[in-house]
Amino acid sequence: MGFVLMPFPTRIHIESTNVCNLDCLFCPYGRQQREKGYVGMDLYQKIIDECKGHQPKLWLHFLGEPLLHRDLPAMVAYAKAQGLPQVGFSTNAFFLTPELGEQLIRAGLDRLECSVDGVDPASYQHLRRSQEFSRVVANIQGFLQQRKALGADLPVVTIQFMRTPETRAFLPQAQAFWRPLLGARDFLMTIADISFAGEMRGARYRGGREPCKWLWHYLVVLWNGDVVTCVSDYDGTRVMGNVKEQSLADIWSNPLYVDLRRKHLEGRFAEGGICAGCDDWALADGHGYQNVAEEKT
Repeated sequence: MGFVLMPFPTRIHIESTNVCNLDCLFCPYGRQQREKGYVGMDLYQKIIDECKGHQPKLWLHFLGEPLLHRDLPAMVAYAKAQGLPQVGFSTNAFFLTPELGEQLIRAGLDRLECSVDGVDPASYQHLRRSQEFSRVVANIQGFLQQRKALGADLPVVTIQFMRTPETRAFLPQAQAFWRPLLGARDFLMTIADISFAGEMRGARYRGGREPCKWLWHYLVVLWNGDVVTCVSDYDGTRVMGNVKEQSLADIWSNPLYVDLRRKHLEGRFAEGGICAGCDDWALADGHGYQNVAEEKT
């Protein structure tokens, strides 16, 4: 993936909500200053209608917990009806009930990333600040069984763990527990202790600083319609436009975007606002955790 500007983003994150039931150690949720809310269906459908002719991948998640949005199955179904090739989101699985799970499967959900992170009650409580490890595990197990009972191949499920000093020794045991439950297309993903909230010792990145590929391929639409350039801008500090007032295509090619891309190509990262001290450019290929080197202690 190079620095060729696409006429339309290849992947769009729509923030279904920035409300969450947890306040995890590694997440900036508790630090956000912006108003909390849920994307309205009218606005959501407007965005999806604009995407129809361009076929970007869609991720219905940014800062909050998507399962809190009461219209989430309808959002998935609408995007699939408009022909979007891949619709997914990340969840803490706390609210992944059998009823909601069936609705999401029947709606055509393609990807479901379950962020468990802890490998036992103690590590889960440390990372997620919650004592509901057993509930989350049971919810995911139930969803996998439900998908099988419905004869569905989708969504592809990813179980995510975080590799920390507390979890490292127990990861093989956790992986052995989950592997028999997963389908042939599902994933177990272990990530380094990345933290853009600044609450953990994060990861170091291999190689020198490069322009961030988010600016050429992806964007984020906040629940209120504001467009920001990447998932590190959790407070919406650099707004490129609002989809209530402009089209996504117009925002994607506006002077603010053009200027920021030029600064990155010229290595002027310090002039890019939140880009100045950012390390997450190394993850700009999506879940590019192969670019992350674990912090040695």
